[in-house]
Amino acid sequence: MENQTELYRSYNAEESQHILVNFMIPAVILLNVVAIFGIFGNLNIIYATIVRRSFRRHFHFLLAVASLADCMHLCSAFILAFFIVTNKPFISLQTCLIAQFIPLIGSLVGNESILIIAVDRLICVASPQL
Repeated sequence: MENQTELYRSYNAEESQHILVNFMIPAVILLNVVAIFGIFGNLNIIYATIVRRSFRRHFHFLLAVASLADCMHLCSAFILAFFIVTNKPFISLQTCLIAQFIPLIGSLVGNESILIIAVDRLICVASPQL
């Protein structure tokens, strides 16, 4: 029986990387289809907030900011697809930081926007006379 060091040396990382990429392609395609629908829906919310006069209230602006942040966050699906299709599922930390900067900002702003919307709705329900 081989010990762990010999198993590690015989391990072909290049071959396993191709297997990993081939396994991930259907999942990445499904993720991108869902991301496209999500971006379409969020852009519709932003468009409705801009166009309709009845949606020009503070709640709708908060909702539009949250939708814009979600669009930024959903862009990460396309970045993942790019690296999987180009057969580079493992990249350097610096490249990952540069590629995921906008989706990360979108995620952070989106979480804070949801919190602000929740507090706003709580205030509206708790004291409707305001």
